[in-house]
Amino acid sequence: MLATMKNSFRQVKAGFRSSSPGFLNSFPFEHTDLYLGDVDHASDIMDPIEKLIQSKCFEEASVEISNLEKRKTRFKNANYHFSGAAPMLHMPSGDLEDDPEAHIKALPDYKNWYKKRPDCPFAAGTLALALGQTGYSFRGTDWAHKVSNEGWWQLEKYSSAASQIFQRHHEQFNGHWYWHRCLFDFSLIEGAEVSVQHKRFEDCVHLHPQDFALYQNRAYQLLPRWYGSYEEVESLARYCVTNTKSEFGNIGYFKTYSNVLFSEEFESLLIDSNDLLSSSKAMYARAPEQRYLTSLAASAIMADDVDLFRMIVKKHMTHFCETSWFAPNDVYLTYALLDEFNEFNESKTN
Repeated sequence: MLATMKNSFRQVKAGFRSSSPGFLNSFPFEHTDLYLGDVDHASDIMDPIEKLIQSKCFEEASVEISNLEKRKTRFKNANYHFSGAAPMLHMPSGDLEDDPEAHIKALPDYKNWYKKRPDCPFAAGTLALALGQTGYSFRGTDWAHKVSNEGWWQLEKYSSAASQIFQRHHEQFNGHWYWHRCLFDFSLIEGAEVSVQHKRFEDCVHLHPQDFALYQNRAYQLLPRWYGSYEEVESLARYCVTNTKSEFGNIGYFKTYSNVLFSEEFESLLIDSNDLLSSSKAMYARAPEQRYLTSLAASAIMADDVDLFRMIVKKHMTHFCETSWFAPNDVYLTYALLDEFNEFNESKTN
């Protein structure tokens, strides 16, 4: 397939060059707000919760998140509102992964909340997970053999404190969705046994079988670097489709792989290119945003559907979203094509 794909890329490039400027003139270059705008009005939902968290009003924020979970409302991309809002509780300043000082600075507020409300699964779970993430920030994301002794010591110190909270309240909060989410997210931090990770994932799925965020996070846990396998990731994608098909068709296949696609070499995965293409089409049909159109274009390339790729770029693409592009190898040819697309776009708008 890859040999054919390389051939097809050459045809795409040759056809693109030879048909200029007629081919370029047929592009619809009007700027839209499909990607750059707030198509879901997410800010109406997320901003009030974020403001509460920034104001250290954790209790009030947890009530709002709990209400979202009860309503089971979703974004256009099929993700639950509550599943998008919950991580904000323990990540008040965004992605703090490699910033130990920022994590440490946030801990006293969580400790105060937990001290006031030890009976609250949100307070206990948030503090426990925040402690674990603080430890992991010292470890960093580098390969294990490159982590310093200090990094390992800090990880053990904070993970141990987190484990104590999880153990202390497990019977009390067992069955609460947020408590199980925190345990699930803590799995890789503490290096939990594979069977334990699986149990925590299934506990979450039992409560929310159609929450795509669970399958996305589990796919990452199943990568070979964490002692999983690509076979298990593929099985998980099929499992997600089975659990969500009645309402969402086959978009679960794309959703499960969506994060893994950007961290692994495509050829290493056991992904079915045709199923990915079909799932990407369904995803774009549900949420017609340019980020999903970019992923659909990448899926078309991997399935060797050059006609679809040309049609997308020629008739539908208004923004190329790099963060949604995962096609490997001859990607430089596509960039050459899209560079001309962008240059022409700029000349039309200047």
